[in-house]
Amino acid sequence: MQTDYFATTALGLENILADELRALGITVASVTKAGALFRGTMEDCMRANLHLRTANRIVLPLSEFECTGPEVLYAGVAEIDWRLFFPGEQTLAVSASVRDSEMTHSLYAALTTKDAICDSLREITGKRPNVDRVHPDVQIVVRISKNRAIVGVDTSGESLHQRGYRRSSLEAPLKETLAAGLVLATGWNGHDDFYDPMCGSGTIAIEAGLIARKIPPSLGRESFGFMRLPGFDRTVWERVQNEARAGIVKGDCIIEASDEDEHAIAVARINASFAHVDSLIRFIRRDIRDLPKARRFSIMVANPPYGTRLGEVKSLRALYRTMGEVLKKRLRGSTAWVFTGNAGLARYIPLKSSLRKTLYNGAIQCKLLKCDIE
Repeated sequence: MQTDYFATTALGLENILADELRALGITVASVTKAGALFRGTMEDCMRANLHLRTANRIVLPLSEFECTGPEVLYAGVAEIDWRLFFPGEQTLAVSASVRDSEMTHSLYAALTTKDAICDSLREITGKRPNVDRVHPDVQIVVRISKNRAIVGVDTSGESLHQRGYRRSSLEAPLKETLAAGLVLATGWNGHDDFYDPMCGSGTIAIEAGLIARKIPPSLGRESFGFMRLPGFDRTVWERVQNEARAGIVKGDCIIEASDEDEHAIAVARINASFAHVDSLIRFIRRDIRDLPKARRFSIMVANPPYGTRLGEVKSLRALYRTMGEVLKKRLRGSTAWVFTGNAGLARYIPLKSSLRKTLYNGAIQCKLLKCDIE
């Protein structure tokens, strides 16, 4: 049986997410802010959770209604038949977000939703589920925007950005889903050379390695929310996983990731090993000034620091200028992409950008700049 699902993503990655869904043979109904609505079976839901690189969560919407206050929210939630999701002793948790609405507090919206679920179940069955905020059996999701509420069930469990390979990280690491989005946004084919000259803990290079080897990003996860939902068939799930494993390839590209910080390189190597892409990536401790000449048609993605304080910003101007000058000399005939959350610093890169994509790193508005180097 087919039903609607909603895949969430970071702002700016919506169309890339939709392309990922289509590549899986899944019908995209609409692309909206921070996500895409698709129609499919429970098997499609499993496949989406396993394969999507830019999705944060896959939500099964249950109800949508006008919501002008807590009483309306309570009534709308109570109308849903929750017995399907709580047939026994399942625990629950509720996450809520509210914006541009008469209800202004997300915590109050979550508490109202929880009360409505528990009260309606107690009235019908005589029992109410317990709350488990850490490892709930059923995660309820509520989104209220412009006085319109959508109530659904999370089929992912933990956020899909948690791949499981990051055993160690540095300060302010890039989310795996965003890193994958950066790689996919370049249009990289998975075969040409790929460079990351400021790799940090290696997330961009590792996501590129997963793409090159066609390893589904969530293949190593043991638990998903859909496993505890009605309609879950473990035989189908095992078949979906086996098909995914059969599609993995050795990879035939060169991925090179470097950083001037020796500790960062050590961390990146460990993470790449757990992601099973360490055989594909060369990690090198190197200052960006020592970047070697790249072969033509290579792709480079750099995520330089943004700077948060005035003193840091001033010192980073020289780094951005140096980075541009090095790329101009060493990447002739190739394409460089620079991802930055500081538009002011981007002006110090002595390269013309032929394309600018607006993406968000959390709440930070960022730019992904494409520089064709002749």
